[in-house]
Amino acid sequence: AKQKLEKAVDSVRENRRRDVAKLQSQIVRLEGELQRTQTELHNARDRQDRRQSPTSVLSSPLIRPSGPGTGKGRPFGETAEQVGFSLIGMGISDSKCSNIFSIMNQLVCASSGETPSRTWFQERRDIGGVQATAYAWVKVWFAIRICQLGFDETKIERVPHVDLWCLVKGPDGQVEKVILSAGTVLAGETADDICRTVFLCFERGAAILGQLGAIAESKGLDIGIPTSIDPRALFHKVRSIMHDTCATANLTATKLRELKETSGRDLFGNEEWEAMDEGMKGMTDLLCFNHGRNLLVTEYERLSKRRLQEALGPCYQGIKDKVLLSFRDEADIPSLLHSVGKLMSKSYEKSYWIQWKILRAQDPSPELKALKSLGRVETGTRQDAGVEKAWTFFLQWQPVAAFVQKLRESFPAQNILIETVHHKMQLAHNMADVHARALMFEFVFDELRARGNLDREEGHMTPVGILNLLQSVLELAVFLKDDGNSLEDILHHLETGNLFPEDHRILGWAELRRNEVLVHEQVRPDGTTVPPVFTHDFSRRKLLMVDGAPAEKESYLPMLRQCLADWGTAMRTSLGRTYHNYLTVDGREGKCVEQIRASNDTDPLPTNDLSESIFAKAKQFFRERPTLQLYSLNMLVMCTMNGWYASEQGKLIGPGFEQSKAISRELLNVIQEFSRGDGRELLRGWFNKDMEAFCAAESKKFDEGCDARKRQRARRAENQNTFSSVKLI
Repeated sequence: AKQKLEKAVDSVRENRRRDVAKLQSQIVRLEGELQRTQTELHNARDRQDRRQSPTSVLSSPLIRPSGPGTGKGRPFGETAEQVGFSLIGMGISDSKCSNIFSIMNQLVCASSGETPSRTWFQERRDIGGVQATAYAWVKVWFAIRICQLGFDETKIERVPHVDLWCLVKGPDGQVEKVILSAGTVLAGETADDICRTVFLCFERGAAILGQLGAIAESKGLDIGIPTSIDPRALFHKVRSIMHDTCATANLTATKLRELKETSGRDLFGNEEWEAMDEGMKGMTDLLCFNHGRNLLVTEYERLSKRRLQEALGPCYQGIKDKVLLSFRDEADIPSLLHSVGKLMSKSYEKSYWIQWKILRAQDPSPELKALKSLGRVETGTRQDAGVEKAWTFFLQWQPVAAFVQKLRESFPAQNILIETVHHKMQLAHNMADVHARALMFEFVFDELRARGNLDREEGHMTPVGILNLLQSVLELAVFLKDDGNSLEDILHHLETGNLFPEDHRILGWAELRRNEVLVHEQVRPDGTTVPPVFTHDFSRRKLLMVDGAPAEKESYLPMLRQCLADWGTAMRTSLGRTYHNYLTVDGREGKCVEQIRASNDTDPLPTNDLSESIFAKAKQFFRERPTLQLYSLNMLVMCTMNGWYASEQGKLIGPGFEQSKAISRELLNVIQEFSRGDGRELLRGWFNKDMEAFCAAESKKFDEGCDARKRQRARRAENQNTFSSVKLI
C-alpha cells in the first residue's frame, strides 16, 4: 500500500509539472502575440498620421483625400481619375471596376480608405461617351473626306436603332475608322426612316460641333471649329457607303445618294453643283462582302436540298419503315453535320465523345489523330463556317463511319442519333455533296474569307480590287456550270489555276496556310526520320482523290460533278441577283462598274460592314449588364470603340487622357467642358426624344392594326348578312 501511494504521489507531481510547463509556454506565446499586436498598432497609427500629413508620400492615390476641411463629396485625385478612365476604356463593368480599385488599394497601396463606388464609374462612363461622341464629330469636321459611310439597322430589347460608322481621311492622309452612333433609336424601320435617321445623326453632329466652337470662343481659344456648321457640308464629304445586301438597305442607299444630290444643290447651287467633279458629287455603293459571300452558300443550299430530296426522299422513307424508329429524314447536309457534331461533341450531354476520343487514340494513322475534331455544328453559324465544317468532316469520313458502326454494335438498343448518322453516311449522294463543299472551301471560300477579312497590317482592298475579285468569282461559276468541262478538268483547274487576281496582302496568309504542320517530323526506333505532313498537302490529296475515289467510281464521280455544277449555278445566280451592278456580263458593264473605275479611288476600303462589330460589342456589354439602360449602353460602346480611354502596354494613348498627345490640350479642355456642361443633357435629351417618337410610332401601328382588324370583321359580317339575305330570298 505504501508503494502504491508513492507511485500515485509521483504521478500527480508529474502531471502538475507538465501542466505548469504547458501554461508557461502559453503565457510566453500570448506575450509575443501581444507585443506583435502592439507593434502593428503603433505602425498603423504612425502610417495614419503620416498619411494625413499634406506632404505625405504614403497616401494612397486611389482613395478619396482626407484631412481637415474634406468631406464625402471631395473629388478623387488625378491618378484615381486616370486609372478609372483606363478601366472604363477596357469595357469592364462598373462593379468590377470598383472591386479592382478596392483590391489595388489594399494590396498595392496598403490602404483601407474609401475608393470609387459603382455609381462613380457609371457617371464617368456616361461622361466618357459624351466626350468620345464629340471627338468623333471633330474628326469628321477636320477630315478631307469621308471615304466610306456604313450603316445597319439592329435591335436590342426589341428597340430598333441605327449603328453608324465611317472611314475618314485626315489632313495628314491617314485613314481612320470612327464610330458615329452606337444606338440612335429608329421611329420606323422603312428605308425612308433609316435615311432620315442617318441624316439626323449628321444634323446632331453639326450641333455638337457648334457647341464646341461656342465654348472655345467664350474661352478665347482657337480650335478651328466655327460656332455654326451646316450639316449638309458634313454629309457632302461622304464618297461611298457600305451596307448589307437586304432590300431595305439597298433602297436606303439609293435614298442617301438622292439626298446627297438634293442637299448638295441646295448648299452649292445648281451651277456650282453641275461643274463639280463627279468623284465629289457621287456616292459609290458598296455591299458587305461577308453577306455577299455567304449568299453564295445559301443559294447552293437551296439547290442541294432540292436535289437530295428528289434522290433520297424515297430511300429515307424506306429506312424509316425498316428500322421502325423515328428516323431524322431531313434531306440536307447541314442536318447531317449537326447530327455528327452532336454525336462527338463533349458539349452535348448525350454524345459519345469519350468513345470517339478512345477510337482516335487507337487509330494507326497519325494524320487522322492530328485532325481537329468536328465539334458541335450549331445552326446559327455563318454559312461559310458550315462549309468549313464539311471540309473537316470529309477528311475523316471513313473513321467517323467506322466509329458509328462500332457504336451500333456496342449498343444494341436503337438510338435515333446513331441510326440517322449511320444510314445517311451509307449514301453516296450525301458523301458527294460533302465532298463538293469541302472542295469549295479548300480552293475558294477559305481564300475569299481571307481576302475580305485582312484589314489590319495588310490593309483593306480598293474598290477596283473588289470589282476584280467579284469578276473572278463569276468566271469560276461559269466554268463550274459549263457542261463541256469534265470533272477532271474542274479538279485540274482548281488545283493549278489562278482563280483570283494577284493580291500582295494575302502572301503571308498563303504561306502560313501552306506551312501549317499536321504531323511533325518523327524519328522511328530504327533511327530513320519520317518527314512532316502538312495540312495543305494532306487535305488536297484527299479532296483531289489522288489515291482513288472514296466510293464506287462509276456512280460517285457523276454525283460529284453534278454537285460542282450546282455550285456554279448557285454562284452565278447569287452574283447576278446581288452584284449585277458590279459585274461585267457578256461585255455589258453594270452601272456601278463605270462609276468605280472612273472615280479612280485608290483608298483601301473595308470589304465588310463594320456595323456588325458595333452590334457585337453592344450585345457583349448588354449580356454582362442586363440592367443597363440603352442610353448608357450607347455611351459605353462609343467610349470603348472610339478609343477615347485606350491604353496599350502600360501607356495611356487615348485622347481622353491629359498626358496623351493625340489631340491638343485646348481641344481636350473644350470637349471636357462640353461634357460637364450642356453636352450630357443634350445627348440624353435626343435619346429621350427618339424613344418617345418610337413609342408613338409603335402605338400608332398598334392602333392601326386594331382598326384594320375591326374593319375586316365588319366587312366579313356584312358579307355574311348579304349571303344570308340572298339565301332567304
